Amino acid sequence: MVLLDIRDRESFISGHVDGALNVSQSNFSDILNRISKDSTVIVYCYHGNSSQKVAELLVNNGFLDVYSLDGGYEEWKIN
Repeated sequence: MVLLDIRDRESFISGHVDGALNVSQSNFSDILNRISKDSTVIVYCYHGNSSQKVAELLVNNGFLDVYSLDGGYEEWKIN
């Protein structure tokens, strides 16, 4: 499983899901090239809105098992 955190770098540094990769526009292509398209990929942002768009982009680029974390990091950290 691959966790992609699409929040800004400062937010990622202040807290993130263990094992997540911080993805930005500058490293997006590099990270995607390192991930198998057969991997389960979970994308998250602050509240779960932007991650839906990125998840859709991944599916449109051939990734087979992609999810957006409902509620984003803010929901995850309180649970």
